Amino acid sequence: MSAPSKEPNGWRWLPLTLGVILLDQFTKKLIVDHIDFGHGFTVLPVLDIIHARNTGAAFSMLAGASGWQRWFLTVLAIGVATALIV
Repeated sequence: MSAPSKEPNGWRWLPLTLGVILLDQFTKKLIVDHIDFGHGFTVLPVLDIIHARNTGAAFSMLAGASGWQRWFLTVLAIGVATALIV
């Protein structure tokens, strides 16, 4: 019987990744539930928390599009992920 492999792999990052995703979703829920849209507060002199919504892609790019961008970017992400796996 051989000893278990000691090679590093990405699975060790899974708990951290899940924790960051859960923290992100929790803070978004807190903001939606407790801060009126368009309002916010200052955390630091260089950091404000403001309740805003992004209806587009990154930085509201394509926000005025009719909805095709969601499907295009989904297919693009799946294609890139598949290419990286292969």
